[in-house]
Amino acid sequence: MNTIAFTAAANSLVIQEKEINESGPQYIHLKGRRAGIIAKLLSLMGIDASTSFDVYEDRIEFTSGSAFGRTTEVIPMSAVCNVGTGYVKPAALLFTGIFLLVGSIPSFMQEKWAGIITLLFAVGCFVGYFLGKTMMVYARSTGADLDVIAFRRSVIENLKIDDSEANRIVQIMNKLVINANRRGSDNQNRA
Repeated sequence: MNTIAFTAAANSLVIQEKEINESGPQYIHLKGRRAGIIAKLLSLMGIDASTSFDVYEDRIEFTSGSAFGRTTEVIPMSAVCNVGTGYVKPAALLFTGIFLLVGSIPSFMQEKWAGIITLLFAVGCFVGYFLGKTMMVYARSTGADLDVIAFRRSVIENLKIDDSEANRIVQIMNKLVINANRRGSDNQNRA
């Protein structure tokens, strides 16, 4: 699962829209875009290079768009066998920050400017580590396909998904999966 988490983090999106509604009909709506100013400019120009994750009572929809087109994948809720959440933090930034912090001490002794610059890079690494948390939500269908959507905090839109919201999303999805399986079992028993 770690490989999936790191792959999802590398392809993470910044969140643009977030709606969580426990009473439906659309229970969850998450929409994100690639990070960076170019992706933001594309969205302002009307090129919808976004990805959305929508959960309804009977299905989960993953829609991904780019300048080249759009694809939508629909997973019936009765075919979902596993849902989950998790997060990844950029540990390399933490270790680099520690290394630079320790390295800045001798730099101060020899050249003050080098020490200050090294210290600033260390602080930047620590800030990146604490702000770089990537939340992911995933659903696995009975065909063993794993659909993952990963989000980072959006500085421009000022939106994020925290641990409690991700857990709430998974609880809603789990309840919908259980209900879909019960309906399927009831229909089989009647037949």
